[in-house]
Amino acid sequence: MKYILSIIIYCTLITSLKAQQLSIETLLLDSNLIKTNLVDGALRFPILKTGNKTIDESLNNNLVARITRREYAGLTNDSVLIAWANDGIVYMNHETTYNQNGIVSFNIGVEGCGAHCTGTTYFFTYNYYTGKPVTLVDVIDTTSGFAKQVLHDKHTQFTQQKIELKKRLKEDPSGFNEETYNWALTHYTDCENDFNFNSFALYPNQLSIICDCYMPHIIQSLAPDIKLNYTYPAIKQYLKIQP
Repeated sequence: MKYILSIIIYCTLITSLKAQQLSIETLLLDSNLIKTNLVDGALRFPILKTGNKTIDESLNNNLVARITRREYAGLTNDSVLIAWANDGIVYMNHETTYNQNGIVSFNIGVEGCGAHCTGTTYFFTYNYYTGKPVTLVDVIDTTSGFAKQVLHDKHTQFTQQKIELKKRLKEDPSGFNEETYNWALTHYTDCENDFNFNSFALYPNQLSIICDCYMPHIIQSLAPDIKLNYTYPAIKQYLKIQP
């Protein structure tokens, strides 16, 4: 009898978890509490809600800690975000790219200003049945052919971007000189060498490996456009989850 009850309880728990849905609401940070002169609604931060208090706290606490690099320990999440924004953030918004099968993937776009303004996009993926972050190795086997394919595609695209950069130098030597070309080329090489598999995003039809390349403000327009996108059918033999 105890065995039967255990099975019933286990099945009920699994059914409950699978029925659990996640919604993403928006927290508008009070512009009156930010040092910079912001328009109301400029700072929009995502709040994840499943209806399960424990799961929600795990999700949101982890999200705030990760995006602020855990620099404001001991404060409430609202206070942490205000302190973080006061370091020069002038714009923030979020976009959900995937939300099904217990997995949510979204990004937060942030613009910060010091001597110059710089935009950055942060990517997050969570399991909202468990409240835990999802890493790329949770999604796909990175020890097999998939990793080799990504590295090959990355190298091919950087090579092509370097060709385009050289072509631009030849076509417009007055506005784009040899010094600027070499400067940009050095950043291209550094970005390719420093690439890792840490940042990714899920979409309804594909997995994207993020390969951003930081460029100094004065040459931001020369940033390489690297797109490492893979449809689920094309990588199904490596997937560990069912998108």
